[in-house]
Amino acid sequence: MQSQRFPQRWPLYASGSKLHYVNDQSRLAELPDDALALLRHVLRSQPCPTTGHAGAIGWSQQRTQDVVAALESRGLVRIGADHVVRALDPRVSIGRLLDRAESDIESRRSQIATMRESIDSLERDFRQGQQIDAPKLPLFEEVTTAHAPEVVERLDRMTTGAVLQVTAQIEVGPGHDPGVSRLRRDSLLRGREVKSIFSIEVLQHAPARAIAEERASAGERQRFLDAVSVQFAVFGDAGVLMNSGDDSPAEYLLVRSAALVQAFKELFQEMWRRAEPLDEFAPAQQSTRIMELMALGFKDEAIARHLGVGLRTVRRRISDEMSNRGVDTRFQLGLAAGRSGVIDQRKG
Repeated sequence: MQSQRFPQRWPLYASGSKLHYVNDQSRLAELPDDALALLRHVLRSQPCPTTGHAGAIGWSQQRTQDVVAALESRGLVRIGADHVVRALDPRVSIGRLLDRAESDIESRRSQIATMRESIDSLERDFRQGQQIDAPKLPLFEEVTTAHAPEVVERLDRMTTGAVLQVTAQIEVGPGHDPGVSRLRRDSLLRGREVKSIFSIEVLQHAPARAIAEERASAGERQRFLDAVSVQFAVFGDAGVLMNSGDDSPAEYLLVRSAALVQAFKELFQEMWRRAEPLDEFAPAQQSTRIMELMALGFKDEAIARHLGVGLRTVRRRISDEMSNRGVDTRFQLGLAAGRSGVIDQRKG
């Protein structure tokens, strides 16, 4: 077989008389390119001494011995007393490497947890020092758009209690900043309560809906309102960052007044009570809710927005109910639903 040499750092393996390049994404347990190339060759070949492998892939004897020794040290191949290189079952050998890697990750996580506990302790000392030595912080502070993410991170790290947010647009603002998003995920992992109220319009746009679903899957509790006229975020009992609502350079206002923070918390609770969760209703429950909204005079489009479903879904549910109840018009459907008690009868 004709030998073919290749640059030292190019990953490839031999199959029959051909050499094939290996995509960098195929690297296993961060093996060097040479080691991965030789491992794939050994796996596909009959057991033979290093001289046979060196000749097959066009390497020098010394280079082949060095790489084989590296593979053996990782438990990926075995060299017998007869100097024959034999491949081991990769499910077992590489599984051991993965087990070690997972153990290293767990150890690192433990170290990070210890560091986080240290941060909390040092932060308490810092707060105590601020209360003793530092001047009082202003009750109100203007915040520019560029500095808003930094303020959000500081509020999140230096406060306890629930984070309560009301926003009309999920794709913009400090909450969409990568650092803030990462901090929110970390807070949720630590068990901090995060509740958000969004405009129902978030559900009408695929990119915005995808962001909301990702945040919900991380543990954020969400509800939706038809219209959101005020935007703010409450961080525990310490502060509120609100949209100033005008065209001034300071797009946000940081509020530290304890009375106003409490007022915003109460406002959020009232909005939360009126907002609707994005429930994945069972078909029967969804149909009942649709008929209730129809009885209240909602148009199909408004029903779809209110429930966070597609217009075709609403019309299909209505058509199914008409068919199931043997009626031909929506008026007849309403009468039938009322007689059966599906729709609550309201006096007056």
